[in-house]
Amino acid sequence: MAFNIERVPNQAGKPAVLLRQAWREGSRIRKKTVANLSMLPDHVIEGFRTVLKGGVAVSDIGDLVTVERSLAHGHVMAVLGTCRGLASSACCTATKAASGSWRWPPSSPGS
Repeated sequence: MAFNIERVPNQAGKPAVLLRQAWREGSRIRKKTVANLSMLPDHVIEGFRTVLKGGVAVSDIGDLVTVERSLAHGHVMAVLGTCRGLASSACCTATKAASGSWRWPPSSPGS
């Protein structure tokens, strides 16, 4: 079975844009309309068409999303929990160098 988007002429004027499922029964091709996409803007329909062909609708997610804050989780939380359990704050801190970059592990006071 395959999905595709078809523009079907309409006597009322604007053609209907339909998401259709197609399959073969013997020598005949059967079609079933899954959704009417006529009310969507053209750029959204083209995005659907691209995704159905196996492409990517958004070239760079960075253009659409900005990360404001990232929380530690998973393996990072395990390491932090172990350090806190050992009561060794020295292993759990990082220092910011004068250049503005972070150093890990933190340097000792004499270096």
